[in-house]
Amino acid sequence: MEAESQKAFEELKKRMFEATSKLRQTQAQITVANRSIKKAVLTGQELQQVPENTRTYHSLGKMFVLEPRNNLLIEQAGMVREVEQDLEKLKKAQEYHEKELKEVESAFKELLSSSPALAREILAAQG
Repeated sequence: MEAESQKAFEELKKRMFEATSKLRQTQAQITVANRSIKKAVLTGQELQQVPENTRTYHSLGKMFVLEPRNNLLIEQAGMVREVEQDLEKLKKAQEYHEKELKEVESAFKELLSSSPALAREILAAQG
């Protein structure tokens, strides 16, 4: 096998691993953001059902602080907006990583089609 092809293969393998890793990490962050939004929305809905004169508390570290219901509702709505903005950025990052992964895959195909000896050696090593 040509040393040049082997070096290109190793570089592409490294790029593939990095792109896949970044994509998985971004997908995990998107999942967490979606859960945060659902949690904040559900909390807001539950707070809406509570009478306005009910004592409500906000957790602060290990303690709970008395907080007016309206303040908690505003806080939940703000949290939803903030996480939705983060979610938009994460979706753009996901699209970028997916595009990067497709580019690496096409580079792999191109390398293997241009170097049949490399393709045979890789298949022999796997099987």
